[in-house]
Amino acid sequence: MSRAIPLWTTLLVVLALCLVGCASRPDTSASAQTEALLGLPPDGAFYRDGHLLLQYSVDKGKVYLSASWPVDDLNPEQHNYRMTMMDLVADEPDNPVELGRDWQQVRLLGQDRWEALVETLLNQFTPISEATGTLVTVQGVDIVLQRDSSGQLHSYPMEKKPVALQIGNRISEEQFSAYANEHLKAEIARDSGLGGPVLFAVGDDELGGAFVLFDFERRQSVFISRPPTPLPPGRQLGFSLQLIDALALRSHVFSAIRHPVTMVNRLFWLSTHSLAVMLPHGVPASDTLPSPLAPGKPMDPVAWEQQLDELVGSERYRGSLKPLVDGEAFFVSLVQAIQDAKESIEIRLYIFDSDDYALRIADLLKRRSHEIKVRVLVDRFGTMAAGQVPSKSPYYSRKKPPISIAEYLRQDSKIDVRVVNNPWMTSDHTKVIIVDRSKAYVGSMNIGREYRYEWHDLMVKVKGPIVGRLHKDFDKRWAHTGAGGDLAFAIAAMKDEAVRVEGS
Repeated sequence: MSRAIPLWTTLLVVLALCLVGCASRPDTSASAQTEALLGLPPDGAFYRDGHLLLQYSVDKGKVYLSASWPVDDLNPEQHNYRMTMMDLVADEPDNPVELGRDWQQVRLLGQDRWEALVETLLNQFTPISEATGTLVTVQGVDIVLQRDSSGQLHSYPMEKKPVALQIGNRISEEQFSAYANEHLKAEIARDSGLGGPVLFAVGDDELGGAFVLFDFERRQSVFISRPPTPLPPGRQLGFSLQLIDALALRSHVFSAIRHPVTMVNRLFWLSTHSLAVMLPHGVPASDTLPSPLAPGKPMDPVAWEQQLDELVGSERYRGSLKPLVDGEAFFVSLVQAIQDAKESIEIRLYIFDSDDYALRIADLLKRRSHEIKVRVLVDRFGTMAAGQVPSKSPYYSRKKPPISIAEYLRQDSKIDVRVVNNPWMTSDHTKVIIVDRSKAYVGSMNIGREYRYEWHDLMVKVKGPIVGRLHKDFDKRWAHTGAGGDLAFAIAAMKDEAVRVEGS
């Protein structure tokens, strides 16, 4: 499915990115100072109304790191989980005495105490059966827990779990935090009887130094991470040059040679659509918004089917559908399907991101590519642009993401990767993943951290003859992006559809 991006918007974006890459010199001193402080133990911690201050002694003076989050929507009937990032405080408090008077002092606990708490909870979550595991999300990472025949606990990253191990239970980040809150509250009350908030240092792994705050009185816990490190100017410049190459040279010069019919067709469609949008439609102006529900007759399903036939054709294909709501349901199913694949995995996406979660899926595909056929097809502009947009979640890797996910997928693997160009700034928004030509996933999710953890979204798992049609569509687009271009697309379109029944 191709969609047009407004030309003037795209040109402005390209120009802005180029100027940023060539001219900007981000001030990294604040970020560097914050990282240096987080490598030291704080002298003290203070909390007030969704605001945390960490105090450090530097050069006979005091420096503060700050973190804040909303508290006006806390639900007193349940545990409330929040995520935020640290920031350097430009000016220290006018009167440090106020910290002791107006702020609540926070009890500092070390990483060893946090690790002991996590281990205790993981043991409680782990099932007795060897055949099933529990999926637990801790600090933005999916962990699968299993207990062997001797009772010993084993933990695996989700994408590296044993193939035969099935997920029987799931504990979300919010649920884990609620369990931790209750366990810790009882433990502290039993050992010392002291109340008030507590703050854990939770280690310095690939996510960087971070803290977890527990506020028992308000029934909230907060994960607090370092701020992301800005991209250096050289890396910004490299991305800008790649973007110019992608949109100017590859999407228009090379595409004109391999895809002349496509170029003319899309230009005609884009011009016609733009003209239709600009023409007056005779809709009277109104100062009031329409009501959410139209008072007219209900939709005519027969007329709707006829309209769909006019848009996409009258062919119908049988198949079973299983909705997968949100990232947990989809990615658990996807990882298992990738692990179970016997012959092939074919992926067509608008965005294959380069964040830490997307790279875990990429690494799984790279491992499987040495055993089965793996083909990946991504939209050039969508994937490149998404790779430069930071996640809203503070769970991000300290490792530098690759500039090109396509090159990352090819590196040390047998994955065949092709990239869809963007003539006239049009993009391919299709999301289809086909496994062994027997089942497929279609819907609205790409591969990246926001799709797994942040967004409310939907994918559908399908089986049956419809998979044959989806596979043929993949083959046509795959041929179109190769050296044969429009001619290869026409040849692929003449081939028959084929589907394999799962288990055959």
